[in-house]
Amino acid sequence: MKKNKKIGLVVLLVIGILISGWSIYNSVITMSQNNNSVKKVADNNSSNSNNNGNPLIIDGEESDENILDSNPEDSSDDAVFNNDMEDIDEKYIIYTVEEDETLKDICKKYSDNCPVPVLSKAILRLNNLSSSSKIRQGKKIKIPEKYINKGIKYTVRTGDSLSSIIARFMEGYDYFEALEIIKNDNFLTSDTIKIGDQLYIQADDIIKVSNQLDEVQDEDEDEDEDSDKESTDDKKDEDSETMSQNQEKSEGNTALNSITNRIGDLLTYTVKKNDTLKSIAKNYHDTCPVQVASKIILEINGLDSSSAIKEGIKIKLPESYLSEGSIYKVKSGDSLSNIVAENMPDVDYNLALRIIVEDNDIKNYTIYPNQELFIASID
Repeated sequence: MKKNKKIGLVVLLVIGILISGWSIYNSVITMSQNNNSVKKVADNNSSNSNNNGNPLIIDGEESDENILDSNPEDSSDDAVFNNDMEDIDEKYIIYTVEEDETLKDICKKYSDNCPVPVLSKAILRLNNLSSSSKIRQGKKIKIPEKYINKGIKYTVRTGDSLSSIIARFMEGYDYFEALEIIKNDNFLTSDTIKIGDQLYIQADDIIKVSNQLDEVQDEDEDEDEDSDKESTDDKKDEDSETMSQNQEKSEGNTALNSITNRIGDLLTYTVKKNDTLKSIAKNYHDTCPVQVASKIILEINGLDSSSAIKEGIKIKLPESYLSEGSIYKVKSGDSLSNIVAENMPDVDYNLALRIIVEDNDIKNYTIYPNQELFIASID
């Protein structure tokens, strides 16, 4: 019995030794295979490195632009723009930057129909660039096609506003659509423009718009000629005091007639003791801001200062113009465009805008929150 027990233990021991040996053998084979795989990969990498030249390294301030220079696979037009912009509808041409060329230099080449500052911003936006310093020799950039051949370059003149420019050059558009287009195209954040500003004006009919632009330029030349002629006439009259006084009187009458043509019938008022221009203007405070009423009263009487209003003199006052209007208080976000549309919808837009600007003595078409405006009642 003891002998059989010993034989059993010996058998179990032999079996354990065989199993352990088989496990060790499998481990050795697996390790050998792995080593061979690693060696093959290393050999392949070494071969690829030798075939493709120096390895590509991106470090520090190395940008995608350098990747584009080094990687021969990035040969398509889209690959050269160094950004991940999604496809856009705007058409463009591709331009390769030349030696020592700046963004301004590039824009000057295409500035026949678009101001250089506007085209510069448009190129940066289209190429998703934050600075013109990203534009370097050999790089390819997109230039918006519309700024090159689908519009005109216009210089803002005295009396211009976005609304008058739209009325002249974009008559086929809905007003508010045209306003949004011209502000977006010129990167404007408000409706305010200044004399001398240059704008890009988009137009479908270039020939027609170009003819309109020629008409504007002809008007400017005619005004310059008239101004020169008036200047010459003034010099001839300098030695005649009487003629000079008559001329001033005539000019005053002309201005008075121009104002009364819009304001309508006038009443005669005799200034009383303790009357002031302000106290007289306050009679209209429910329908017209005092400062606006004061200005209009001075204008229709051809006076420069409130000090001219003295006891006993007779002045003219509007019979109904100031009393039949209304006061509008400017809100944050308001523009003259929406004020005209909201308060004078039945009046021709350009005429309504001119009346509001003139009556309220608005400079550079700029208004401010809480400012009180006089809105005339026009039949």
